[in-house]
Amino acid sequence: MRIAFDLFYNIFSWLLIFRVILSFISVDQSSPGVKLLYQLTEPVLAPIRNAFGLLQVGSIALDVAPIVVLILLDVLRRLIFLVV
Repeated sequence: MRIAFDLFYNIFSWLLIFRVILSFISVDQSSPGVKLLYQLTEPVLAPIRNAFGLLQVGSIALDVAPIVVLILLDVLRRLIFLVV
């Protein structure tokens, strides 16, 4: 179980990082790779985004959901490693 979750954690973390990077650059949102990335990450990000909303910094709205998800996944990973 530990190896499986560690693999999931690594893959999902990279998917979130790619999604954050793509949010800063202009990409075709209809491309199959971008659509797949959003389909894999949005079910996890949407509830966190709804709970926390966007962080307003001056005139810029920052989405903190990826950071919160990465922190929660890391905490869960550490808890699993303590138990197993």
